[in-house]
Amino acid sequence: MYEDSGKKLDHRLLKVFIQMVGVYPVGCLVMLNTNELGLVFENNPDPALIDRPKVRLITDSTGARVEDFVNLTEKDENGNYKRSIAKTLDPNQYGINLAEYLL
Repeated sequence: MYEDSGKKLDHRLLKVFIQMVGVYPVGCLVMLNTNELGLVFENNPDPALIDRPKVRLITDSTGARVEDFVNLTEKDENGNYKRSIAKTLDPNQYGINLAEYLL
């Protein structure tokens, strides 16, 4: 959508839409750069950090089930983000029922 901003889509309206829904909407299944699977749980209210939501982890990097919440704004001692979203995923391909985690 952002690529079409200013061409097919009104840039101002798209910006408002992204601020309301987030880059990664709540309920979106994501793969983190740490190979952990997670569910976007809460968007970041800071517009500068809109791509760094709170995530409910579903599996760790080995695929083992976990129940933990992480904030993607957390940084390590060098000032680098500890985790980032690598890509979004289709929950059906992973056999994940999102309702189990959202309700």
